Amino acid sequence: MAVLPGGAVKFTQEEETKFAVRLITAQIEAWETRGHILKARIYLEGNRQVFATPTLVARYENITSHLTNVAKDQCESYRGFSKPSLPYFMTFARRYCGSWGVSFNAGFDVAKTRAKSLFKEVEITSNDVSGIPEALYAYGRERLRNEFEASAWYDKDAGSPLLLSLKAGFSHEHNKAIEEAVHSYTVQVPYTVMVPQMRQIPHTTYQRMCTAYGCTSTPFTTYTYETYTVPVTRYRDDPRQFKYDRWRHVQTLAFHAELHSSLHGMEANASHTQTARNTDTEHPHSIPDIGLSPDVLSLPNPLTWLEKQIDEAAHNWGQALTKVWVQTYCTAPEATVDEKTSAEYVFRCLRERQDHAPPFAENWFKEKLGADYRTVERWLDRSDNGPIPSLDIQDKE
Repeated sequence: MAVLPGGAVKFTQEEETKFAVRLITAQIEAWETRGHILKARIYLEGNRQVFATPTLVARYENITSHLTNVAKDQCESYRGFSKPSLPYFMTFARRYCGSWGVSFNAGFDVAKTRAKSLFKEVEITSNDVSGIPEALYAYGRERLRNEFEASAWYDKDAGSPLLLSLKAGFSHEHNKAIEEAVHSYTVQVPYTVMVPQMRQIPHTTYQRMCTAYGCTSTPFTTYTYETYTVPVTRYRDDPRQFKYDRWRHVQTLAFHAELHSSLHGMEANASHTQTARNTDTEHPHSIPDIGLSPDVLSLPNPLTWLEKQIDEAAHNWGQALTKVWVQTYCTAPEATVDEKTSAEYVFRCLRERQDHAPPFAENWFKEKLGADYRTVERWLDRSDNGPIPSLDIQDKE
């Protein structure tokens, strides 16, 4: 016998909504307690549909307003710690506060203060270049400039150029000589062979048989076989050779570059060396009957090859710039530094975009903002109409 439950078997939609709101509110309060109000705001916006009913819209707006007020207090504290020794942290603080609609004057020119230790352009002081066509000088300067401007050392507001000593050389040798070549092919030559055949020869005899009514002759056939031969035409492949003259080309390309620059006493040096030796042949002979067609010369274009080597040299220098920045500024702060100075270490290091933030930086983001560096970047970069990153209702920390 079936037994019915004593109470309601499921929540009504209104009860489910109230339950969800309580969970969301509790989670937001937990994150607010830890100071992770940006995470709380993103979480709230991601669950906006829960507050879609007219009775809950005001609740949503009140929570949003409360988080904004907390952020204003947070930004006010940042303003109180503002000083020229913290230009990188203040750059982040103004961006962070701007995401809340809060702007403030740091009390000093953040961009110019930060730019004092950076460089505005690349200035080549020693240009020892040999063999490179003048047409590629501008290309080389552009590639160096692109690598520099992609590094953390570049700032348009900086006052000083980065001095670069450049030494580069390119050589191109192209020799050709006539050589005898042989084209091998085959022709089909007919020949006759005698192929044995066999045929039947019939022999008929008669047997006479008589009865009381008369006599009859019954035929009886036997066969003999004989062998004979017939001529058959067949073909064999006969190897032939056609000798002709062709040009053999030998091209040798060589490139070497050395780049030296100094960044506040730290050397950013790079080099690149490459040699390529290519051979190819050409001839104009065209004899379709034997399968011989002209051979067209196909060697690397020296200028295209040289551009690739310039790209490699510039890229190596760009990597050297990155390495110097990381070695100089991406060391963990001492335990004795204050909270804001520790943050300055983090954001100064992260000016150089890296695949993975160093552990001390990741720890700072997780402690102060409740998520890893890349996640916080997505939160700050999203547009007003962009997708909102999802957060599980359960705290994953």
